[in-house]
Amino acid sequence: MEFKEIQHKISNIYADTSATAGDYISVGKKLLDFQADRPQYIRKTRVAFLSSFTIQGLPEVFSSNALFHNLFVNTYNAPYNQFTQEILNVESGLYKFNPYVIYILIDARDIRDNKHIEDLVSSLSLNTNAKIVFSSFAVSPKKYDNTAGVVKVKELNKILREAVNNFKNFSIFDFEDFLQRIGKDEYWYTKFTELGDIRLTMDAFPALSEEFMEYIVARMGATKKCLVLDLDNTLWKGIVGEDGVQNIIPDVNLQEYILTLYEKGILLAINSKNNKKDALDAINNHPDMLLKKEHFAAYCINWNDKASNMRELAKELNLSLDSFVFVDDSAFEQDLVRSSLPEIAVVPIDRLKTYAGFASGSLTKEDKKRSQMYKDEKKRDELKVKSLDVNDYLKTLELKVKIKEASEGTLPRISQLTQKTNQFNLATRRYSEVNIRDFIKKGWKVWTLEASDKFGDYGIVGVVVLEPKDNVWRIDTLLLSCRILGRKIEETFFEYILENARKEQILTIVGEFIPTQKNKPSEAFLTSIGFKEISKNNKMFVYEYDTKQDFESPDFIELN
Repeated sequence: MEFKEIQHKISNIYADTSATAGDYISVGKKLLDFQADRPQYIRKTRVAFLSSFTIQGLPEVFSSNALFHNLFVNTYNAPYNQFTQEILNVESGLYKFNPYVIYILIDARDIRDNKHIEDLVSSLSLNTNAKIVFSSFAVSPKKYDNTAGVVKVKELNKILREAVNNFKNFSIFDFEDFLQRIGKDEYWYTKFTELGDIRLTMDAFPALSEEFMEYIVARMGATKKCLVLDLDNTLWKGIVGEDGVQNIIPDVNLQEYILTLYEKGILLAINSKNNKKDALDAINNHPDMLLKKEHFAAYCINWNDKASNMRELAKELNLSLDSFVFVDDSAFEQDLVRSSLPEIAVVPIDRLKTYAGFASGSLTKEDKKRSQMYKDEKKRDELKVKSLDVNDYLKTLELKVKIKEASEGTLPRISQLTQKTNQFNLATRRYSEVNIRDFIKKGWKVWTLEASDKFGDYGIVGVVVLEPKDNVWRIDTLLLSCRILGRKIEETFFEYILENARKEQILTIVGEFIPTQKNKPSEAFLTSIGFKEISKNNKMFVYEYDTKQDFESPDFIELN
């Protein structure tokens, strides 16, 4: 079996509403055999599970589900009911595993007292930089004992909230709410509880893993960027070309949800087999349509196959295929895209509202304005076609940049850019807000670059992280969003770095290039401005720049 086949298998399981935890587990057990074969767009990470009761099978369900989200997850499942020892002992398997995200499920019956919670949180905060997802405590049936009754659980949850309140890497997952939504009596403390301490049944694992997935998707910067929608029997009931605009019935509930995604900065696009005139007439003129033409960043409304249309949309929006989610009522179209383009998440309509791929961390200013930014980009493209050459085009854009020190308010965007930027990214190091905050505390220089032109504001599109050491600055991270490439802004950014280095009597700037399948443009930039290669190995090339060298950036970019 090839990696593509196992991807297709898990995608089919995800699409099957009758799929069981066992279906996920059967794939999860095989994943490690394919670790070396994973494509580069599938990011690798580590996740740990701690529980006070049996959760055998949950790590396998989670890792299978993660593959659907283009994540390859190695898991650590702590020994049965050893959560206290694992957390308090700094030499435990948990800390040796060094997870990126830790999920904790503890029954209120297994908490000794309030201090027990405080000790667990304190130890975790001191000993790991992982994202910690601590499930709140749920009420247990009275027949087992009264230590997890409503009043006691309410008190424990209050203590938990207070304990994690000062730590930004903690989140509380509302476990009681989750149980109520899926049907608590069917999954929590069932007839299996006295057989092997199975307090949460395996049937709950697929739903739980999808909700847990939101945290790692956000943490890894794996949030999808564009939702591509079919029209007939998807956004509305009926076939507009046959039934007519007046006889289709828009799915208002679905469209309301899609609008919430739009407001979060998710791009919307259309991929529909239809006559364009009929489709746009329905979108713009049906009185019950909430989504209008202006909500869509792009559309392919034609009679071409939908896999080809997805490629066209990716090209038009300048996004990689793994940025897309495709929703269509047709099983044939779903399978065509799933088979042809495994990078794309094909999500059934009835699973869209619970799909974790749109989860994000802090909502940034750039997220909220993303759709408008793509419309501005179309205006730039129109101007580019009319210009005689590239320099003429760039001069007419009236580019302006602002370079600032990182602040608490810009940390979410800085982290987001390190997680998402691939093409112009020297080392492709992925950082959380906690990591960035630690760099600043250590005296490293973290600067952001904002850009704008006569068509609009790009927002924060560049980041540099510099480690000062004696008379050398080491570039730990230098990145620019792909939306800003081709405008020579990287040259202005470097000139600013160079001028500040000279002010602080820095003699050498060192750049580290770690090659990936996507970041060749950043290495080309280093060599083009005068960096010289001084060493290399299989994983990294090291370049240096003598700050006494002359350097001149474009005169048509205004630096504020």
